[in-house]
Amino acid sequence: MFSLASITLIKFNFGPSVTAIGKLGWTGGEPTKSQIAQLKVPWQKLQPDPTLFSLLSWHTRISEFAGRYDEMDQLREWATTDLPVSVRFVVGEGGVGKSRLGAEFAETMQKDDWAAGFVDPRKQYAFPMHKAGTLLVIDYPEEHVKRVADLLTDLTQVGLDGRLRVLFLTRQTLDNWDETISSANADNIVDRYPVILGRLDAHSATTVFNTTATEAIDRLQTDSAQEAGKALIHEEAMAQWLKDAPENDRALFIMAAAVYSAKNPEEELVKYTGREIVKAIAKRETDRYQRMAEERNLKDKYALARLLAIIAIADDLSVADIKNIIAECDLPLGLRPSDDITDHLTTTGLLIDGKVRAPKPDIVAAAFVVYVLSRRPEHAPETVWAALKGDIEGGLERFGRLSYDSEFVLGILEHRLSDWLAQAVDGNIERCRIIESSFEDVDLPVGWLRAAIAVLKTVLRYTDDDMERAPRLGNLSNHLDEIGKKVEALSVSQEAVAIHRRIAEANPTQFEPNLAVSLNNLCTCLCDAGDIAGALATVRESIEISRRLVKVSPVRFERYLASSLNNLSQCLRRTNNPVGALKAAKESVEIHRRLEKTNAELYETRLASALNTLSNRFAETGQSVAALTAIREAVMIRRRLSETNPARFGPSLVGVVSNLSGRLAATGDLPGALTVIQEAVRMYRGLVKANPSVFDFHLSRCLGRLGLMLMTVKRPSDAVAAIKEGVTLIRPYAEKWPGSQHERLLKALEDSLKKALGESES
Repeated sequence: MFSLASITLIKFNFGPSVTAIGKLGWTGGEPTKSQIAQLKVPWQKLQPDPTLFSLLSWHTRISEFAGRYDEMDQLREWATTDLPVSVRFVVGEGGVGKSRLGAEFAETMQKDDWAAGFVDPRKQYAFPMHKAGTLLVIDYPEEHVKRVADLLTDLTQVGLDGRLRVLFLTRQTLDNWDETISSANADNIVDRYPVILGRLDAHSATTVFNTTATEAIDRLQTDSAQEAGKALIHEEAMAQWLKDAPENDRALFIMAAAVYSAKNPEEELVKYTGREIVKAIAKRETDRYQRMAEERNLKDKYALARLLAIIAIADDLSVADIKNIIAECDLPLGLRPSDDITDHLTTTGLLIDGKVRAPKPDIVAAAFVVYVLSRRPEHAPETVWAALKGDIEGGLERFGRLSYDSEFVLGILEHRLSDWLAQAVDGNIERCRIIESSFEDVDLPVGWLRAAIAVLKTVLRYTDDDMERAPRLGNLSNHLDEIGKKVEALSVSQEAVAIHRRIAEANPTQFEPNLAVSLNNLCTCLCDAGDIAGALATVRESIEISRRLVKVSPVRFERYLASSLNNLSQCLRRTNNPVGALKAAKESVEIHRRLEKTNAELYETRLASALNTLSNRFAETGQSVAALTAIREAVMIRRRLSETNPARFGPSLVGVVSNLSGRLAATGDLPGALTVIQEAVRMYRGLVKANPSVFDFHLSRCLGRLGLMLMTVKRPSDAVAAIKEGVTLIRPYAEKWPGSQHERLLKALEDSLKKALGESES
């Protein structure tokens, strides 16, 4: 149980002063003086001959802290208010420096006589609270949602004269935490304005690079000072590197490039992108642990690397934990319980303070895990399960990060963590029942989708009760649609509607809302399949039910109506009813604006979708300026969301960026339109690498738009190349699904190609 109990009721004397004692997760009697410890920032000293993992870890602090002054000011202002208890979130994607920011801020507050430091939700603490204030920093709270909920509940009941601050460092946007906050009745203590951690500018990036390189040169004992000097970079060169590959501006990629340059001073400076460097470092560390195993005459040369890969998913493990995994796991891990595991781990430097630490940072660890497990891919699914089963909640959260980082951030696709997890649970009902509750949310991390599908399909084989089958079928349809399995999604959605209809007929008051949602989902599937008449009839029934429900409770049911109206607009547009389509889109936006004012974190992404639809309807009715205004607002919302959670919001950002290019062109801004559509093509190329069945359609359409833009600016040869690529991508889908949107897109692209070829030859 992770909680903060009776914080003001326990007092101990320390010298002349009396200090309140905070008890975090404390069980049993009152803590003794020997059990009370100061809050700390977990800085770590670099060991001799450090690993590349340790050089890149924020714990070792080898780079200068730079470029986060505004964020530090925001945190200081929050901490020093007169509120007795306050909770705040720092939000940012992997590798941007959330943990380092939290650590630097905690140390700054310590200098102002605060009690400040990191706490682990899995452990219990007793710590002295300082009169100036107390700061608790919690990294990766998404791994411990239930414990965080307990903590928030207890914080609402704390009475203090001083200041208590809790800072969560998370990849998830605040809307992901809404349910947890609300269930704990903690809205009154949570600051609703998270600190959004973006990426570094060229000046700050240069500082981080050069200070990292300098320290790495010293630690790696580079022989030649003259060669070592080549590892430093000028700001102009850094700016160009960031421009060449925008993803390079993550703090982690900058540090990785610096470490790589320090180790290879003879090579051209920043010759590679951050992604390439991280993958090279992970491969090098894999080889390093292979050599260690060979030096210790271990039977399997990958034994140590495989163990570290397991720990990357399972998190820090003691020797006893490791022996239990080896004993219980029916896998050739290369180590036996009878081996002197403690000696192997100690002499290799892996065992520190009684535990083997998970390799960090996450992005490097993600590449390392894939490379190690892919050496024996036939054992990878069972290895993943062995790592997960000791801590399903936390392990899945870590696994989701590693999967996203390996597939989407780094583009490692030959072997996928997400596929291995799906294989580990597919057909195994015991495992599926253990893990199913973790997959109940509609919006899942992309690294979980294939496993969620495998779990739902397996559990459905054992589910006869309609009340249990219907929601599972609805979730399964949504997940199938997300990974591009449109035909299967349609079939599953139809079964879900049939069951929901039977249930609603028996008890309409309780189950009609579910029927409305199920019908709306079926509308989307029918549209994808080209059955517009069926989609239109389905969504109209959904709207009829939703309007009836709204009269009873607008607060509960307006969101259903707004979503269905958005789909109605899409259908009416396809039936050549632009006036009706525009009317439906306007009503959807109006409702979404009302909803967004009540809960911005939950509804602003839906508002962005509605605005995108409205922009399209304005454009189709010749209202170019109104269309541009609507899409600009949608892009603004999506960009902000994507900066904090690219895994969830990145794909939808690309769609509105692509539409923005068309709106700019329609209002005469051709240079702006061309720049934006080129950005969209670059973004879609990255998404296609990870999931072609989902994004090939969107990239093809975007290439067609790019081709039209290039024709407009008199570049017919470039236009031909872009459109030809789009035709090649979409043709297999069009041939597979006659009558679908894919076939219509192919015809449009072929018409554009004929025109472009004519202009190119003239």
